[in-house]
Amino acid sequence: MLVIRLVHNNDLDLVKELQELRELLKKKNITIGLVESGEGDSHLIKY
Repeated sequence: MLVIRLVHNNDLDLVKELQELRELLKKKNITIGLVESGEGDSHLIKY
């Protein structure tokens, strides 16, 4: 199930912060997955 899709075109380090969020949620028995891809000048993050 796709919950949120983020698109950004700057140098934000969102993936690292989202991975930290994933670890925090994992401790609460909540599992999420992250996928990052590039489309032209933009970065697409789905989780």
